[in-house]
Amino acid sequence: MGDTTGSAAVPRTMVWTFSRRQHRLEIRRETTPDGAVLVVVGGDAPGAMAFRDMSALIDQQSRLEARLLDAGWSLVAFEPERRSHAERRAAARGSLDRRRWWTDSEFRRRLQQRGHVDGAVEVMVRPEAAGDYAAIRALNEAAFGRGDEADLIDRLRRDGAVLAAFAAELDRQIVGHVLFSRLRIESASDVRAAVALAPMAVSPAQQGRSIGAQLIQHGLACLHDAGEEIVIVLGHADYYPRFGFSSAKARALGNSFPPGALMALELVPHALAGVSGVVRYPAAFGL
Repeated sequence: MGDTTGSAAVPRTMVWTFSRRQHRLEIRRETTPDGAVLVVVGGDAPGAMAFRDMSALIDQQSRLEARLLDAGWSLVAFEPERRSHAERRAAARGSLDRRRWWTDSEFRRRLQQRGHVDGAVEVMVRPEAAGDYAAIRALNEAAFGRGDEADLIDRLRRDGAVLAAFAAELDRQIVGHVLFSRLRIESASDVRAAVALAPMAVSPAQQGRSIGAQLIQHGLACLHDAGEEIVIVLGHADYYPRFGFSSAKARALGNSFPPGALMALELVPHALAGVSGVVRYPAAFGL
């Protein structure tokens, strides 16, 4: 994560302003180290909701924004948090979290421009729950034609290595799943935290309908909001670059994989600048 020296305890407020005819409405998101609050000011149903899980907040905010747009509201302004003089000085020294320079809305627009295909179907992407585990196992076995990936997911859960995992629902059936776990980039003098994307699976009957893209887009946006900076994937070179992954960005990362197979994505600008070392996947991968 980025260094937040001097600002970790300061609430961060972001404001989305919507307009419809002569009316205005604000969605305010305030985050602190203990959680986040989503506040609606104006409109027909003002109120506030508290969250400890940022992915749940993002999901709720996405649904709220969709309802507003469907009802004829337009997004007219976005403001990141106002910073104190001390924070601005710290930012000038480069000691504040670099996420400040990419707002949530900007990051989502970057993601949504990637991965679109004809015939796409919209699914509901949500955090996985314990009650989903059997369906997720069956999904992975069907998608890969074997049990290896389903067993890997079980080991990652058992080891407490899962950072985030999301299920895609269509007609109340789980048709996709993606998991993110903690990965390390180790050098002689430093250890850099990163995230591994693996495995990802889509039901064979639903492949080619942009479900995998929606899972990746949602997962990356949640990781970005949670403060992660680097994501690593070992996968198809003709698929993952559409989301910003690049084998060139992983060139300085030592690994034993075939050339071009390991790809990296910066969730904040220049997160990989000057970073080198050996990629260490969680023990559950057996790599």
